[in-house]
Amino acid sequence: MRNVLLAALGAAPLLFVGSCEGECAVSADCGGDGMCIDGLCLDCATDDDCDVDRDERCVDGACERRRPSEGEGEGEGEGEGEGEGEGEGEGEGEGEGEGEGEGEGEGEGEGEGEGEGEHELGAQITWDAATGDLDIHLTKSDATGRFCIDALTGTDTPGPFSEACEPAPLDCNYVSCKSTTTTRPQWDGVTGNSPGDPHLDIDDLTGYGPENINVDVLPAGEYLLGVYVYTSAATTLSTNVTATLRYGGASVFTSSPIAMSSTSARWRDVAIVVATASSVCVEDLLDSNDADDCPR
Repeated sequence: MRNVLLAALGAAPLLFVGSCEGECAVSADCGGDGMCIDGLCLDCATDDDCDVDRDERCVDGACERRRPSEGEGEGEGEGEGEGEGEGEGEGEGEGEGEGEGEGEGEGEGEGEGEGEGEHELGAQITWDAATGDLDIHLTKSDATGRFCIDALTGTDTPGPFSEACEPAPLDCNYVSCKSTTTTRPQWDGVTGNSPGDPHLDIDDLTGYGPENINVDVLPAGEYLLGVYVYTSAATTLSTNVTATLRYGGASVFTSSPIAMSSTSARWRDVAIVVATASSVCVEDLLDSNDADDCPR
């Protein structure tokens, strides 16, 4: 039985605070990977201090991922409109101001977004901070039963049911799972991208979300939904996250508000989905209640 004893997740107010004069004397005062520069705790002084593999650069003392370049769908929106879409409510478009599909959708201004289309499984996160960069993860358990997570920064570690692995080929995240990725996580065992493999609609860098991971044909297996605060500890951020799961077009899970922070609660295991050929069971990992444990 899984019985996760976590602190009560009360609503946390939005807090965004910059560094201040005299905050540190030496880098050890900053904790983690921070560095003390002119009395301020910063992530970086130059681009060389950031993670070039994740396309980061140093902006005002913080490592930030670069925005998508122009021409990748900036100004793209989805929602009500006429045109052809991939399923009811889903629309994809490339180019400024272009949108396709009918019904509900997202208008995100950068990248591609997908609404509630004909995906067998859909996972979504939203949060209440206008400036926070949070990431959704959905990983399938591997042959040994592990939920392996990748694309974390510094010394951050997931858990208690997930674990950091290098590599983590079954973890769908902002690095491995965009619709433009040549080979996304291979969930169904079919070589190449196929309906049984997941896809991330957009990596929201600026706040609120949503971020969606969808899979059109869900293979049988176990899947873990997780949330990660990518915003660095040098930028104090507190926010509440809501995670949802849809199966066959119907809502099957909505989390209570999940309190997260750039300085402490940077990762949360949210839920486990146990899928058969025709149904799913969702196990809430945050409710400290083993009554909803899924049969194996």
